[in-house]
Amino acid sequence: MDLKQEVLENANKEEIDFLNEIIRTMHLKNYTNIYFSNVFDINYKKNYDVVFLFKALPVLEQQEKGISKKILNNLKFNYAVVTFPVKSINGQEKGMKRYYEKSFLDLIKDKFSIITEIHYTNELVFIIKKLLHA
Repeated sequence: MDLKQEVLENANKEEIDFLNEIIRTMHLKNYTNIYFSNVFDINYKKNYDVVFLFKALPVLEQQEKGISKKILNNLKFNYAVVTFPVKSINGQEKGMKRYYEKSFLDLIKDKFSIITEIHYTNELVFIIKKLLHA
């Protein structure tokens, strides 16, 4: 099932296409509800099928060191799609891909498994799942 423009307020075609590609990659079917939330207003008691954290963790880490670990460990989800920028705002590669990839792999080790890692021109995407023993 593809997402429609009406579902995503303030989203552009590129964002919708990106989400549809992720949903196809994850083989998700019968998607019925997508909620947008401020990361600071997350309901940690609710169970989520998929959590999308698009380029959010680097910014949040600048505000509060260790917040990425707290969010990932405390959220209840089947899958999370976590992305990182790989180029600066002016389009330059500054080692961001290597830095974020290493940092994220260190963060999730022993608690999450990587389902898929996707490399786009401007974005690094990880689809992860919590390990059963975590």
